[in-house]
Amino acid sequence: MIIDCHMHLNQNMLSLPKMLAGMNANGIDKTVLIADMVESFSLGTWPERAGVDLLRLGLYYFNPLGRSACDMLTIDKKGHFVLLGKKYRIIAKPDNAAVAAAIEEHPDRFMGWMFINPSADPDYMSELERWSSNPAMIGVKAHPFWHDYPVR
Repeated sequence: MIIDCHMHLNQNMLSLPKMLAGMNANGIDKTVLIADMVESFSLGTWPERAGVDLLRLGLYYFNPLGRSACDMLTIDKKGHFVLLGKKYRIIAKPDNAAVAAAIEEHPDRFMGWMFINPSADPDYMSELERWSSNPAMIGVKAHPFWHDYPVR
């Protein structure tokens, strides 16, 4: 069995039918979905795609220098994701309900991560309790860098 363990759910960018078709075409049995982190964007032109590839190369091959450069180039002081000069809103309260709905629609193909942001939701434990009763929600994702809170 092949499981893709990290796929952000954004049906404006990739609908469930297209995702399922891609999974089928590539022999992926299940995918673990995570609520989206940033508003929809498109990398339609080859220079845009090449720019993103260069950022990824910096992350993977020139760590920690590459990671620092990527962080400085992709998050502005107001907390927006910046990609090739365009700003996109980072989603403060991830939509775990959308992930649960996709799982309910295709329980044989999807599982989910609960995505929390303690800096935007002081009652984030209630969010965890709400979704942890769903056996298809297999873990928790928190992103202190993107959501700008300290790890204690």
